[in-house]
Amino acid sequence: MSDPTNPGTPPSVSALGPFPPRTGAEDTYDADMDAALDDLEALPTEQNAVTTWQEGALTYAEFIQTTLETLQTDVNASTGANVTAAEAAQTAAESARDIAEGFANYQGDYDAGTFYAIGESVTYLGVVYIKKSAAAAGTTPVDGADWQAAAQPPTYQEFTSSGTWTKPAGVQWVYFEMIGAGGGGRSQTALSSNVGYTGGAGGEYVQRRILASELVGDTHTVVIGSGGSGGASGSDSDGGNGGTTTFAGYSALGGRGGTRSASGVTNLRAPSSTISGPYQRPFYFAAAATDPYSGSPGNAVYGGAGGGSYRNSYFAGGTSVYGGNGGLGSGDNGSAPGGGGAVSAAGGAGGDAGDGRVRIWAW
Repeated sequence: MSDPTNPGTPPSVSALGPFPPRTGAEDTYDADMDAALDDLEALPTEQNAVTTWQEGALTYAEFIQTTLETLQTDVNASTGANVTAAEAAQTAAESARDIAEGFANYQGDYDAGTFYAIGESVTYLGVVYIKKSAAAAGTTPVDGADWQAAAQPPTYQEFTSSGTWTKPAGVQWVYFEMIGAGGGGRSQTALSSNVGYTGGAGGEYVQRRILASELVGDTHTVVIGSGGSGGASGSDSDGGNGGTTTFAGYSALGGRGGTRSASGVTNLRAPSSTISGPYQRPFYFAAAATDPYSGSPGNAVYGGAGGGSYRNSYFAGGTSVYGGNGGLGSGDNGSAPGGGGAVSAAGGAGGDAGDGRVRIWAW
């Protein structure tokens, strides 16, 4: 059903005057009387039109009234929603301010014998709590009337050189990724037909998530493995092995330096007779140098890529999705993190490799 339309102005009604007096000429009297009778006969039709108009006007008025009431309801609802949103925003702002102030007044681990003032924060069972009331010492932190549990944004730090990582207060988890340094490329002056000379292998990738409580103490040393040096210019020399990257008792091995290879690739990783440590090291997390016999590139996904190799001609180094690329051609350096250096078979120095890297998240 469509909305009613405005009925407009009311219809006109004939004005009924007094009947003509019976005086004067007969024909004039008859004409006046006929006109009066016509007006009288038209009156019911005109009255019906007026009634119809009144009904339409009433319907239209009711429609207008209903519309106004609906609009008012919408306005009220909108106003209420805006007020609710504003109140929510104000609450969030106050919460953020409380958290910020609480962290600014951080008091360390909770001590039952210490009285904490309103706005001071402590760590209890791995969670940061902010004091909301003047409750006495010994009031155990629990999210409620006296304490507020504070959510913390995760922290992130990247190390491309050795340094010290400080564990943020109150975090529960630590996640880290490590890449060992790449191996340097071999240098070769005297070439033998059909003998392969390789670039350096890529550095190993290791990742781990641990409880923050496993890291005893606040500061922890990060050691970034140094990229292996390429073989010296004018010599027949293997490349240097890449250094191992370490953090929190875990390690990512460096790639083995480039070498002379009678068949296949033998430099998958730095020398290690056994896989040791608190976790396995999957082989596919490190890339060998490009195979000088098949030409298969030393590509990687997470760790460093292997450097380019040579057998009768050069084979390009590999690429890595998340780590460093291997040296591309003759004597090219590998890129950080962990890319192996390329071989040099023209009397020049082998390519140097990329250093390792550590990235740490805590929350």
